[in-house]
Amino acid sequence: IVFWVDPADSRHGKVVGLEENGGARWNDGDYDTGANDMNNGLNNMKKVREYISSQSKNWMNFPLFAWVHSMNDANEDYSDTDTKGVWYLPARDELTTLYNAKADVNTGVTSAGGTTLSDVWYWSSSEDGSHYADVVFFSNGGTYAGPKSRDDNRARCVFAF
Repeated sequence: IVFWVDPADSRHGKVVGLEENGGARWNDGDYDTGANDMNNGLNNMKKVREYISSQSKNWMNFPLFAWVHSMNDANEDYSDTDTKGVWYLPARDELTTLYNAKADVNTGVTSAGGTTLSDVWYWSSSEDGSHYADVVFFSNGGTYAGPKSRDDNRARCVFAF
């Protein structure tokens, strides 16, 4: 479902997936990956991928990112942060934009048979150091730095077109 259209070029925008992750940890340890971009979640996916490679980790050390990565080609390396059609976990500000379009998105998601956005906390891909990552509360749009170890926050994936 389209939730944002680029005002400078209406042929480009962002869509959100019809389903969500019902709860998973951001990662399984105290890792500071450098995924601190507030505007481009694809750049954060790239940072997590680079961290995984440099630290001999794997996607399963990052359950939310593993979930999103499973929707893409297994060899996707997220090196082109302007690419189109690659699923990623949205950055904090992208998630806020999604929250602002929540009513229209839920209408579309319902029509398409998907799971509507709920009044709960949603993970962003924007981390705040080794212990926290940003979440957006979809009841009022507030942001918060939540412990990465929480497994009850939800997640949605997005991609640019």
